[in-house]
Amino acid sequence: MTGRLAFVPPRYGTEALGGSEAVMREAAHGLARRGWDVEVLTTCARDHYTWRNEYEPGAATHDDGVVVRRFPVEGAQRGSTGSSGCPPCSITSSSSRIATTR
Repeated sequence: MTGRLAFVPPRYGTEALGGSEAVMREAAHGLARRGWDVEVLTTCARDHYTWRNEYEPGAATHDDGVVVRRFPVEGAQRGSTGSSGCPPCSITSSSSRIATTR
């Protein structure tokens, strides 16, 4: 059985430290290697303390076929994370960007 699946973590990549980030990355790449069409929708942030945009926005394809679509974070401030380490975010439909709510 194969299909199409999207993961939506707040941060994604080998540099994004954390247990849930590692599990999602392993699941995404494992399913892609098994023939699934996998996309990851995430921010351009690498660090959950600053939420600074460190990756280029847009789409990139990894070797095993996982497509990663990155959206810039707007309005992130140091210490603006919630209890989960994620800033309160929303995707603005007019600009297709992820913005923190204040």
